[in-house]
Amino acid sequence: MRPELAAVQPVILAGGAGRRLWPLSRPSRPKPFLRIAPGGYSLLQATILRVAGMRAPVIVGAAAHRDLILRDCGGVGVRPAHLLLEPAGRGTAPALAAAAHLHAETGDRLLLILPSDHRIDDREAFLRAVAAGVVHARDGAIVTLGVPATRAETRYGYIERGAPLPGGAARIESFVEKPPADRVRTFMRAGTHDWNSGIFLLRADVAWGALPPAVVVAAQDALGFAAEGQETICLAPGPWQACPAISIDHAIMERTTQGVVVPAAMGWHDVGTWPALIAGLWR
Repeated sequence: MRPELAAVQPVILAGGAGRRLWPLSRPSRPKPFLRIAPGGYSLLQATILRVAGMRAPVIVGAAAHRDLILRDCGGVGVRPAHLLLEPAGRGTAPALAAAAHLHAETGDRLLLILPSDHRIDDREAFLRAVAAGVVHARDGAIVTLGVPATRAETRYGYIERGAPLPGGAARIESFVEKPPADRVRTFMRAGTHDWNSGIFLLRADVAWGALPPAVVVAAQDALGFAAEGQETICLAPGPWQACPAISIDHAIMERTTQGVVVPAAMGWHDVGTWPALIAGLWR
């Protein structure tokens, strides 16, 4: 593990509606808990193992999946720093807001936001990319890992690279969420766009300042009235359900002028459809 990564705080998003790989995934067992990662691990377990050596992870997931999350953590011998349980799914931006509020007294803490429903087969490449992003995130940038686009795919977000930065990174010129096919073909011809991996690295105080105020207030109230157990923090239902449902992509990345993209050819696979899953299993 690179020394600059030891202080990074992983925040693993373990939500999901369980619809995209039905009937293998269901509301009672969404995609992060499916054992379809190499080595027979669940996708959540593979994500936990990927950040071994960093700080103990914060995990955000549904209250209904508490036992599944704790089972998977126990299966790889990891105890989360915090397990934030959502009474309802509100998207990735409120999850980030809640995690950032946990570190309100250490605002310079670097948060590594990780979905747990993708596959990443090259851990070393992943760690190199995160390490390259640390210096930019420390300076206040909102860093995302960009996956080289290998085909015209309309199901992904696209990041346009702008001015180059040290360490192979680049300013984000624009961020487009799931563009239509004709625009994707233009991106591919230009060769200046990467897929959005959904992985973000930023300081807690930067997250707090970049998120919409309504999301910040709702997350703060949901934590302020949370029910804390021995292993869990159950977010208060009233404030949490009143929180706007919005993704990090829409809440931050489409609006920020602080965005930086780090290229990450890390064997990233979105296994959100049956064809993608079948193709991934043969790799």
